Amino acid sequence: MKEPNADNIKAVQTALKNVKNETVVKASTNSLKIVQNRLDLINQAKKAVADYQADAMNDTKKATAQQALSKLTSADDKATLIELQNQVAESTKQANNAKAVATASAKAEAEKVASQQA
Repeated sequence: MKEPNADNIKAVQTALKNVKNETVVKASTNSLKIVQNRLDLINQAKKAVADYQADAMNDTKKATAQQALSKLTSADDKATLIELQNQVAESTKQANNAKAVATASAKAEAEKVASQQA
């Protein structure tokens, strides 16, 4: 539950094959589905953040990453959520710096052209 990953899920599934008590199997299977759903959300969030990091100037990818992060609501996901939020914040900072440099360069170029025409 605290550290969902594919290996842990497979190990639980394998262990459940040996359990004879149907009540235990059913309860464990339901718990396993919850863990699998959390793992899917974590993986989606990690992918969305990685996509945004690769193209930090893309506001759509930023929104997708933030939306994926908002789905990580489990208390057990807090550390992962903080790590991914920090990665998004760092990419946003880099994108904002790049945009500021591009804007300053464009302004300087426009002023240079204007002074040459005058």
